[in-house]
Amino acid sequence: MDMLLCFVEIFSILCCCIIYYYHLQTKKASASEPTEWPVLGHLFGMFANIHRFHDWATDILAGGMVIFDASELKNLVYLQAALSECLRLYPSVPFEHKAVAADDVLPSGHEMKAGDKVLVFSYSMGRMEGVWGKDCTEFLPERWITSEGKLRYEPSYKFFSFNAGPRTCLGKELAFVQLKTVAAAVMWNFAVEVVPGHAVEPKLSIILHMKNGLAVTVKRRATMASC
Repeated sequence: MDMLLCFVEIFSILCCCIIYYYHLQTKKASASEPTEWPVLGHLFGMFANIHRFHDWATDILAGGMVIFDASELKNLVYLQAALSECLRLYPSVPFEHKAVAADDVLPSGHEMKAGDKVLVFSYSMGRMEGVWGKDCTEFLPERWITSEGKLRYEPSYKFFSFNAGPRTCLGKELAFVQLKTVAAAVMWNFAVEVVPGHAVEPKLSIILHMKNGLAVTVKRRATMASC
């Protein structure tokens, strides 16, 4: 069972994008949808060599449909680390503006007057060497994991994908629970692959969607095992 859980931990993140694929097909956007969903499609563009695992996965995972609950997934540190890393590079809201509440001086020395508008580019913040180091443009989920194998905490003013201060997203933890639950269930029961030659790239807008959507093929593992 430990080997199976290890497999889910590593590869369930690859299939989080199925949520985004479903979102594109249904186009039923609502205020209740997590704003993190559009960024999930970028995950497949960050993993290139998943084919070699499909045969092994089919052999050990084929069978009845399995759905995990949140308590079974709470210790999947790598899964949440990969989600956080994707949101660092591809925040759902790439930029926004803030209003200055009172006169102040920024650490940079810039004077701000009450009522001034400040544009915050979270997309750029997630790629700044001064904030994230020389490997800031690389997709490295390991940066979110401590030497003890625990999830590394990053302050909201550094990891700005869920906003910061009194405006921090109240649904942050719930969003991670939902994403991990769906991702693990999809990966356990299905094999998902990006269509060869499909270009995976972002489209800059108020919400960071994918420019060409995400074209994938989906196969039931039980069906694959019976072939």
